[in-house]
Amino acid sequence: MRASWKRPSRSNDAPRRRAPWGLGVALLGLAAPALAAPALAAGLVADGAPVPGAVRATDRVRPADGSLRDEGELARDMARLVAQWGARGPIQRTPARLLHRGERRRLPLPAEALGAPAGCVTVAVLGAHDVSFVLQTGTDAVSRRAWPVASRAGLAEVTRCGPRKASLRELTVHMRSPRGILESVVHLSADSPPPARSFLASRQLGPALPPGSIGPRPRLAPVKERAGRLERAAKRAGASRVVHTALTSDGAGRGTLPLRLDPGCHRLDVLAEGDASGGTDVDARLVDLHGDEPLPEDVSESGQASLSVCVGRAERLSLVYTGTPGRSDVMVTVASWPLPESLPEAWGPLARARLAGALGRELLGSLQGGPIQTSLGVQGVTRLPLEVEPGACYAVAVAALRGAGTSFALGVRTDAVHRENHTREDTGGVALSFCAEGATAGNVEVHAGGFGVAWVLGVWQTAPATTSAGHGELDG
Repeated sequence: MRASWKRPSRSNDAPRRRAPWGLGVALLGLAAPALAAPALAAGLVADGAPVPGAVRATDRVRPADGSLRDEGELARDMARLVAQWGARGPIQRTPARLLHRGERRRLPLPAEALGAPAGCVTVAVLGAHDVSFVLQTGTDAVSRRAWPVASRAGLAEVTRCGPRKASLRELTVHMRSPRGILESVVHLSADSPPPARSFLASRQLGPALPPGSIGPRPRLAPVKERAGRLERAAKRAGASRVVHTALTSDGAGRGTLPLRLDPGCHRLDVLAEGDASGGTDVDARLVDLHGDEPLPEDVSESGQASLSVCVGRAERLSLVYTGTPGRSDVMVTVASWPLPESLPEAWGPLARARLAGALGRELLGSLQGGPIQTSLGVQGVTRLPLEVEPGACYAVAVAALRGAGTSFALGVRTDAVHRENHTREDTGGVALSFCAEGATAGNVEVHAGGFGVAWVLGVWQTAPATTSAGHGELDG
């Protein structure tokens, strides 16, 4: 006999169970929000008392089309903002958009407003109170100096007047929260408008606590003591030579040191005595008066400036520093590492220097012999086949031979490994390292951006194959 299952029937005389009144309302709100929302919006009463959280008709926003609907606090704040700023001058409102974490979106601004020599442009971006985002003014050298504007209580705004309006041409919003809906307003005015936070009460955070004090800055150790530490660390890292040069800064705390650097990679440290408060901010840069090769600079806030540079031939450079106490003793320490024979001289001094800078001292020291694979390429995307030995480890580097605004993304993929690395704009090259595990083949992919870019790529073995695969990846 086969068992069967049937839904039990209910007779008309069977008593029906009724849910409590509150549970029924809750289920109504969950199962039929379209029915529950109008009831709350209409301000219905239950048992003679208003429903908690009901939205009155007088609290709703009346859009320009004359309709009556409630769109929440974001719409009400945007309506107040448009009304306040619209009375002062033209406004441009962009539709609301959903952004996800890490997404960047450019904010459209009227070109005629940015090109006018007079007047101001104000951009305000609104979201929910718990949404976090940042306004960034561009990627060029001038815009990068501007501090990004972070949102507070879901509001961020920026105003630029006169010639400074040009910095808003590449204005972008960068989402930090997992997701959020953002809406923006662009306002053109003769002078700076009142801040949006001044009339949007819900966006006002109140007074902020002053930052706590962590005590005075630590005093710097004597210059000779710090120079000795640097020398010992450089020799442990395999430096072939360490040279100390004592200088005296001028009355403004500045100085210059001519340098002759042999082929290789060099680390330069500028050490200064601390001032009366115990803190000193030393900045330094390298200057090449006879070439256009971009050279490093150190503008960090520290009592020591550190620079690293690789050269493929003997170079005469000038080290310029500032920020030391006036008429004080300064020590410049130069530690040098020669270029390994693994970088073929046939590649020329520029390629050898840039590949050495991309690989770094640790990977340079691990190269075993010359490159097992080389290639030349130009800007765009290039995919190259790669043969590897199971269990062996490798280093891959790509460097620019020419071009402007160069940027690289480098990737290696095998059946067992996938590694990627990329650079910022105007950097000479990029490198990564990996172990083949059990793979015998894969591919290398180069993404080269910029103008008139040509590049050279090399692959080196850094560890031989072993009988058992399973090496951990090297840090490039």
